[in-house]
Amino acid sequence: MGGNCKSCGSNCNSCSWNTCGECNSGYCLDNGECIKCIDNCKKCTKESNGKTKCEKCYSLYALDLTNNQCLHCPNN
Repeated sequence: MGGNCKSCGSNCNSCSWNTCGECNSGYCLDNGECIKCIDNCKKCTKESNGKTKCEKCYSLYALDLTNNQCLHCPNN
């Protein structure tokens, strides 16, 4: 059987049948597509209100759960 390879789509790490199954860092799944997390967020999820909730920030950033922000750590 011959097949054609197609792109998974923007910011998608792996997909099947044109539906993303895993997004790159800094993005989360929303109905098979990747949407951007908040700034400096490495891993997020989409909430029922349509906003993203950060679960893990990139290194040198700390997660402020109250405001859903990744804040830059102070020097040292």
